[in-house]
Amino acid sequence: MFPDLKVLPRPEPESAAQEAHDAWQQEYEQWQRLRCGCGRGYFCREHGTWISGPEVGSEVAVTWEQQQRGSCPEYHYRGYENIPTYVGQRDGLSPENPKA
Repeated sequence: MFPDLKVLPRPEPESAAQEAHDAWQQEYEQWQRLRCGCGRGYFCREHGTWISGPEVGSEVAVTWEQQQRGSCPEYHYRGYENIPTYVGQRDGLSPENPKA
């Protein structure tokens, strides 16, 4: 999906954990501006999870510029059991290559 990406998007740690947050911030700079083809999809800071362009377009999710803690779509707070593609995409797995 993003061949030049060197780190996996991941949730933002609490800022009180300064060392962990500093490391995350350096990683975040590599993926914060990634967008899908329509230009609206992005990885959220709070979860490091993909928010699709159609979710933004239909107002299920806020735009990248409007995101803040607590503004993600509801399913980000419920787990990913009903989201069949994200974990595999994030980890470089696919149905054709399940053990990448």
